[in-house]
Amino acid sequence: MIWQDITDQWSQFSEQASTRWPLLRPADVLDTGGDFHVLAALLATTYDLTLMEAEETVEDWSMTVAPQIVANTTLGQVA
Repeated sequence: MIWQDITDQWSQFSEQASTRWPLLRPADVLDTGGDFHVLAALLATTYDLTLMEAEETVEDWSMTVAPQIVANTTLGQVA
C-alpha cells in the first residue's frame, strides 16, 4: 500500500528520490512515474547494483518516506 501512495504522489517524492540518489538525473527519476520496478532498474544500472540490491534499496527508502504519506493523508493533502 505504501508504494501505491508514493506513486500517487510521485511529483513530490521524485524530488526526494533524486536527492537520495544524486547520480540519477531528476528528469529520469520523474520519468519512472513512480513505478517501483522501473526505479529499481534505473538505480541498478546507475549504481552498478544487482536488481535485488536495488529493489531492497528502494524498499528501504520507501519506509523513510512513509511518515510523510501518513501526514499527507491525515491533512487531506493526497494528490
